[in-house]
Amino acid sequence: VRIFKEWGYTPERNNLMINQVRLLFGEVPTKLDDFIFASQSVQAEAMKFFVEIYRGNKFAPKTGILWWNIRDGWPLISDAVVDYYFSPKMAYWFLRNVQRNVCVLINDAADGSHPLVATNDTRSAANGTVRVSDVASGREIFRGSYTVGKNARAEIARLPEMKGQGILLIEYTTPEGSFSNHYLYGNAPFKLDEYRKLFGMVLQDTWLFEGTVFENIAYGREGAAREEVERAAKEAHIDGFIRSLPKGYDTVLTDSGVNLSKGQKQLITIARAMLSPARL
Repeated sequence: VRIFKEWGYTPERNNLMINQVRLLFGEVPTKLDDFIFASQSVQAEAMKFFVEIYRGNKFAPKTGILWWNIRDGWPLISDAVVDYYFSPKMAYWFLRNVQRNVCVLINDAADGSHPLVATNDTRSAANGTVRVSDVASGREIFRGSYTVGKNARAEIARLPEMKGQGILLIEYTTPEGSFSNHYLYGNAPFKLDEYRKLFGMVLQDTWLFEGTVFENIAYGREGAAREEVERAAKEAHIDGFIRSLPKGYDTVLTDSGVNLSKGQKQLITIARAMLSPARL
């Protein structure tokens, strides 16, 4: 447990997350929903970071035991990854992104540059393409291709050390498909509101309120126009179903959408997330 004398008496385990949130975001949110997001973000970023340390330095000293324990045991190794009902938490998705058999990641800067690394845990060589961009500005940092041997690590490029704070989005392909990863750069504390704006999240347990379908989707962004809501619904592949309802987008959902299937509820919340200004 991280104990800091200047913060007063905080040795109890209940204060562990309070201390970690304060370290990353500089303050502890007073609203429960904000604290839940902050605490899950801390756990997700930390667990992802440790996996990337070991994968990014494959076969370097001290590599192996922690990495394989995490890979073989997840997601059941920690209540930071799944809750007590085995529903995935934020860390589940962050870890899944760095547990790909072939993964592209960014390690912390050394000698003024960030290593962009491809790591391969399969028995076959792999190749693909990769694009790195700054999430907030959309500026492209790197675009290229890579080749990595079987059960090996390859440094793709050295990226300039990033100034300030932000997130880099890593989009890449492997023989198994197209994937993405991200890298949080800068020194803590980060601004929780700024961090939160970058992420759009759809939980397995969906949340709808009593109101029209339009209002439920438009909740993703204040002042959203009708055509923007309909475009988001089309992208989420729920537009056709909505139009089949008695009043289409003006159909009122009651009792948290009890008359909808779980999949239909989730597609509506996906449309809401796609409408939000979040970039990840």
